Amino acid sequence: MKSFKSLSILSIFIAFHVCVHAGVLKVDVRHRPPEMVITQDTKEGPLIDILNALAAKTDNTVKLSERQFRASYMQLVKGNIDLLPRTICTPSRAKEIDFLGPIGYQDKFVRFFVKSNDVTINEFSDLARYKIGVKKGTFYFDEFNNEINIRKIESSDDTSLIKMLEKDRFDAMAVLDSKSVEETLKKENIDSSQFRFAKYQKEINIGNYFGMKKNHPLKASLQKTVEEMVLSGEVAKAYKQYNLQPPKFNTDIGFIPCSF
Repeated sequence: MKSFKSLSILSIFIAFHVCVHAGVLKVDVRHRPPEMVITQDTKEGPLIDILNALAAKTDNTVKLSERQFRASYMQLVKGNIDLLPRTICTPSRAKEIDFLGPIGYQDKFVRFFVKSNDVTINEFSDLARYKIGVKKGTFYFDEFNNEINIRKIESSDDTSLIKMLEKDRFDAMAVLDSKSVEETLKKENIDSSQFRFAKYQKEINIGNYFGMKKNHPLKASLQKTVEEMVLSGEVAKAYKQYNLQPPKFNTDIGFIPCSF
């Protein structure tokens, strides 16, 4: 009987220990190939694999939900979700949320998708001559986002923006993810030959951060684990499994926190 009581007490202790340390990280994802590929049946890609590994290493599990970025960002600000992959660090966002990472830095180009041959965008100043379609809540680059003389027309996603461009609702569409635009054209059976990219493009270098709920209780342990995964090569391995170039990480610079 004594042995049975001891075993029961041990079982209760173990169960309590698991309840205290195990948890669920609520994460919003969106279709952003090739890093996040969302279909009707699957959610996969290096960022999702990294999230699952991060959760496992900190005695957590991940609950994924699919939403457009702007809606996800508002859920993060309200504290209804824990993490949001691929959130660009900006001064205004740093006041509302925290950031995890970065897992590295990526060179990208902001490009401008046009339909009419009459639309000529050879330099930044040319943008002010046209109406530009932009994705609501997306940060492109400081000069563009802050320029009040550029007429910006917002929409929620690539599909609606491309259809609006096709119907001449605006003259050009700002694009941060060319791959996503290509896939949208195929998915919607839209003739890609009617579009082209303008000559002007802006090269940017962005940190690949995860947006995090402000003052998250697991911030320190998650950041420590992310850093270990980067330095051990686990993050790079996750990208290479999909035949993708991993984000660059400079060990001389280290991990730069997203704060202003």
